[in-house]
Amino acid sequence: MRIGYYYRHVLSLELGFILLVPIARYLCKRKRKPKLNDRTFSLLPDCLIPYVQPTIQTLMRVMETKILEEHPDREIVTMFYSVIYETRLNLSTGTLIHYYELFEQTAQKIRTFLRELEKDDRRIQVPHTSVDVYEYMEAFKSPQYGRGPESCDRWYYESLGGYKNNAYFLFGTASQFRY
Repeated sequence: MRIGYYYRHVLSLELGFILLVPIARYLCKRKRKPKLNDRTFSLLPDCLIPYVQPTIQTLMRVMETKILEEHPDREIVTMFYSVIYETRLNLSTGTLIHYYELFEQTAQKIRTFLRELEKDDRRIQVPHTSVDVYEYMEAFKSPQYGRGPESCDRWYYESLGGYKNNAYFLFGTASQFRY
């Protein structure tokens, strides 16, 4: 049952500003439990990452400047300074390190998942380096889910069973797994 909305600030470097996005909030009524044990949950748009401010495309843009173009952290902060300054966002090298860690966790999930699929289908090639994973996600294409990193995220989630199996997200961790 939908119980309302809350607003979340989202960094979108591709659009050049911070968005204020409404997020639907729902009440999960648990059967045979007292009402006090009911929990709430949110449904994020597929371009957002749980508990992280940038969109998936923004994260991928930062990773592109880091791993493909090999810019140092301070230079990346300088590159995006105009967007950061106008939006009063505190993007520091420490924040960038957090983004890199998030991407590396995502890369490990992709590698592990594709290794499992490789056992059944030898045509699948598992990306080994961060650059390989980045290129895999950017080139991802599926008739059902579309193209790009957001589509790769949806494909991964649905391949693990989606909401019916409380599947894990490719980017970040969903709130239902935090108790």
